[in-house]
Amino acid sequence: MMDQTHAIEQDMKLEIADYIIGLIQRNQMAAHDRLPSENELAKRFGVNRNTVRRAMDYLKARDRIYAQKGKGLFVAPSQEQIVFPQINNIGFSEIFQNYPYQYESKLLKWSLVRAKAELSRILEIQEGELIYKVKFLRSVQEKPLAVCISRIPQKMVPDLQAHLTLDCSINHILKQVYHYEHPVCKFVTAEAVMPLAKNMKLLEVNESVPMLKQISRFDVPNVGPVEHYTVYARGDRFKLDIQF
Repeated sequence: MMDQTHAIEQDMKLEIADYIIGLIQRNQMAAHDRLPSENELAKRFGVNRNTVRRAMDYLKARDRIYAQKGKGLFVAPSQEQIVFPQINNIGFSEIFQNYPYQYESKLLKWSLVRAKAELSRILEIQEGELIYKVKFLRSVQEKPLAVCISRIPQKMVPDLQAHLTLDCSINHILKQVYHYEHPVCKFVTAEAVMPLAKNMKLLEVNESVPMLKQISRFDVPNVGPVEHYTVYARGDRFKLDIQF
């Protein structure tokens, strides 16, 4: 009986949440509009206020509404969608530096690690060879957008750490320091994933915000693979437009 009661309450919670989302999507409520009170919603749906509160908690966790102390609940403004055109010969930073967005790239950390079997196969190196792992935080309009990880064979970029700065671009270093031709993207895979705990704080999201995980390999013409590139981008702000 308890399981059945819980299931009914769960259904009602989602029905109330969907009702509010529907009002927003049909433009019957706009950003910063005040939501109906708990009593109004409880009466409308024939439920107790605890069920309404759970529905509101559900919406707050997904950044659809926000609370103002002593005033009630309000519709949250929608996140701006940042469209990223995936072009096979232009890098992440290079694209955003030419956009009207305010863009920032911040070096988080770097390390030297041994390549495992799958990565060595992709980069066409021997398993166990040293690779640089370089992690960046990319922000647009002063809000974090993506965590990006570059993995580069050490033998191709000896002493890379000497050229890493807080706002460096890997492509810029490859061209200007090591005199390679501009790398070209050879493949891209993308999938929806839930955020890793270590990235939630960096990207200012909770566990309910999906991520777009994008993996690419970049090659230097007439040389071969130079970079394995992974992006964890906020699914509520990032839209991938592949233009190969």
